[in-house]
Amino acid sequence: ATAPATTAATTADAGSSPPRQQRKTSAKPVKEASSIRVSVDKVDQIINLVGELIITQSMLDQTVSELDAAADPRLLNGMSLLQRNARDLQEAVMSVRMVPMDYVFSRYPRLVRDLASKLDKDVELTTEGESTELDKSLTERIIDPLTHLVRNSLDHGIESPEARLAAGKPATGRLTL
Repeated sequence: ATAPATTAATTADAGSSPPRQQRKTSAKPVKEASSIRVSVDKVDQIINLVGELIITQSMLDQTVSELDAAADPRLLNGMSLLQRNARDLQEAVMSVRMVPMDYVFSRYPRLVRDLASKLDKDVELTTEGESTELDKSLTERIIDPLTHLVRNSLDHGIESPEARLAAGKPATGRLTL
């Protein structure tokens, strides 16, 4: 008996909005995204616009420096604030393109393990500077040359465990990126 009454009340109220307090308690909290995908072209466009802003700010700064500095201290304060904000904006925009070196390094443990196994060598890979940030386009350009260096290190730089032991070295070679 209570279900039809509830349905009738719900149907009757369908056209009107629920009371404000009821909306707050019945709504599920919206989870905010911690990141978004943005095309590199859009990021580059923003970087270029910020660069133009910095150039304009420098031109304005040059013009103000040619004026009588004591004429209006508000102008100097405003220019100082503009310079600081423009610099902060430029740093923030440039940081958008930065990725940690772990983005590059993360592919090498498997490569080293597989290649060392194939070559019958014992190799310990260590990495340093994983949190160092580098421009994403630069990291993508260094992956192939770095992979070549890693392969060459295993092929030609680290001896077999037997040869290492005979030379008085530990059986396991170390490769550090």
